[in-house]
Amino acid sequence: MNAILSALARAFVSLLHPKMLWLMVWPVIVALVLWVTLAALYWGEAAQWITAQLHQWPAYEWAVSVWPLKLIAAWFGWILLLLLFVPVVLITAVLIISVVSMPAMAAHVGARDYPGLVHRKGGTFAGSLWNALAPLVLFALL
Repeated sequence: MNAILSALARAFVSLLHPKMLWLMVWPVIVALVLWVTLAALYWGEAAQWITAQLHQWPAYEWAVSVWPLKLIAAWFGWILLLLLFVPVVLITAVLIISVVSMPAMAAHVGARDYPGLVHRKGGTFAGSLWNALAPLVLFALL
């Protein structure tokens, strides 16, 4: 049990290192800037498209006929976009972290805490890209 707690404490200390914090924060900032820029450019068109698609759905027309939902019906496209915005930003950030930051994190922790560790094979950009995209495709299919 002490070995587990010791490993957990070392991991927590490594996590709070400024380089590690930066490797986790910058992808979130990049993803947020990317999606805020896209939202600023295309938010109105996307909301109109979602609203047009919803109007073709009979269940939506029935739901809007109920009195309380009439009040939010005009804003439903915007609300749906807001609900989709945060997960899209986080998924993009996780993809950037897994492809770009994880090899740098592994190299940092390896050089700092395990200097005698020999790198045999793996840890390439292509491997990181595969490890990021394969679960994303599986996630999209499910």
